[in-house]
Amino acid sequence: MIGARRIFRKSIVTPSGKELPVHVHGGTVIDKDHRGRGYYSELLEQSMEYSENEVDYVITFNREGKITTKHHKKEGWNWVTLPIYTKIISPSKLLSHQYLDNELSKFGSELAKPVEKRLTRLDLVSRAITKAASLKFGESAGSSSRRKISNEKGIEIASKNGDEISEEELREMVELLEEDIEGNHHYQRNISILNHCVKYPESRVFTARRKDDELVGFAVCGILEKAGLRECRILEQNWMDEKVGEQVLKEVENDSRDRDVDVIAVASDKFPEDPTWLKIDTEYMMWEELSDGKKLSKSSESWKLSIYDVL
Repeated sequence: MIGARRIFRKSIVTPSGKELPVHVHGGTVIDKDHRGRGYYSELLEQSMEYSENEVDYVITFNREGKITTKHHKKEGWNWVTLPIYTKIISPSKLLSHQYLDNELSKFGSELAKPVEKRLTRLDLVSRAITKAASLKFGESAGSSSRRKISNEKGIEIASKNGDEISEEELREMVELLEEDIEGNHHYQRNISILNHCVKYPESRVFTARRKDDELVGFAVCGILEKAGLRECRILEQNWMDEKVGEQVLKEVENDSRDRDVDVIAVASDKFPEDPTWLKIDTEYMMWEELSDGKKLSKSSESWKLSIYDVL
C-alpha cells in the first residue's frame, strides 16, 4: 500500500428528527517515496465519486490556513466554526510540539513541565498564558476578572474508567444528551455510539449527580498522545447548568494533571465563562451538498457538535 483515504458512514439528525446519511471524509496519506505523482488527487477524486453514488452530503473537518480548507471555500463548500476550547497545562511542551520540533527544545520542555504544572494551577498564571495564546489562536473563554468556582450544593462528582460504565449509565447519558440536542442539527446519538465513545484509549467518565442520584452532568474523556504531547480530549459531555459544568471541568483538569496531560480540548456551545480556557475559532466542519435536497444549516448556533464527531 502506498496511500489511503478514509470514509466514515454517519447520520445527521435535522431539527425535525429526520436522519440524513452522510459520508465524513478523513485524512489522506501518501507514502513519502510516492508523493508528487498525482496519487493524492486521484484518491480525492475517487473518494468523491464513491460518495456521490451513496449520499447527498460529503463532510470534512478542516483548519484555517490549510490547503484543503482554501480549496473547499473556493469550490463553494458550506462550513460552520467548531466551538473548540482548550486548557493549556504545559505551555512549553505545547510550544515545542507546535513550533520547535527539535530534540533540544523537547528536552527543555520536559525539564520545565513539572514546574509549569504547578504554576498553571494558579488562576493568575493560567489567565496570563491563555491571554498570550489568544493573540494567535482565538480569545479567552471569559473576562479577565477574578474567577471563583461556585460549587453547587448537593452535587457529587465521581469518575470511573470507560470499560466500567454500565448500560444503564450509558442510557442515562444518552437521555441527558437528547434533552440538549433536540431541535438542532446533530450527529446521531444512541447507546451503541456512546458505548464506542467510552472505549477510547485511556478513557475516563466523569458524572455529576444530585443526592437523589439524578444525573445532571457528565464528560467522557480520552487521551491522545502524539509526538510526546499528551492531549486529554473531552469527547462527549453535557451538563444541566453552568455551575455543574464548572465542577465537572475542574475534576477533568485535576485528573488530567495527575495523568501527565499537557493540554485539554473540548467542543461545547454552552461552555462556562472561564478566562483560563482558550476559545479556538480556526476549526471548521465543511460540507458539499451533492443534490438539490434538504439544505443543512450554515449557522453554528444551529448545530450541536462534540470532539467525538470530529474523530
